[in-house]
Order: sequence, then C-alpha cells, then structure tokens
Amino acid sequence: MLKEHTPVWVWDSYWWPAYVVLPALDLDGDLMLVRFENGVTAPVKTAGVRCRDLARPTEPSTSTSALPQRGRMPSQQVSANVLAVAALADVKSSRGFI
Repeated sequence: MLKEHTPVWVWDSYWWPAYVVLPALDLDGDLMLVRFENGVTAPVKTAGVRCRDLARPTEPSTSTSALPQRGRMPSQQVSANVLAVAALADVKSSRGFI
C-alpha cells in the first residue's frame, strides 16, 4: 500500500503527476485520494495509479495495456469527480476556509 505524500502517476487517458493524500478511501481499498500538481484533489481507483520516481520524471507507457482493464477509469467519471472536488475547494477558498 502506498503511503501519504507518495508521488504517483494517475491514468486518465494520459499519465498525470499527483501525490497520495489518503491511501485507502474506502473499506475495500479500491479507491485512494490524490492531489494533482495543479492542486485539485480527487478520488481515483488504485489500479490506475503507478509509483513515480522523482529522480526519473518520465511517465509510464501511454499504452492502454499498461493498465489492467478493470483499472481503466472512464474519463467522464474522473472528470466529474475532479469538477465536484474543485467546486467544493473553490467554495471553501472563497469563504477563507482553506
């Protein structure tokens, strides 16, 4: 299991750099919470996450075979999650909570 603050790559039709915020978001351990480098936090499936070596900043293969089929995340699902979390963060920041 990955630990908090671990640098990772997250697959959503492309490899995106992120950091682990919460390694196990659900009881089954299939979801984790990550924060992308642009500051957006989102839940992602653990099968769509790969460790990132900061000494070698190249992303993993862009081939869809790099991920198991069950681990591929529909872009719409991830986009909806990212938008929902971003909207919540915008509301909190406008109120001065962040």
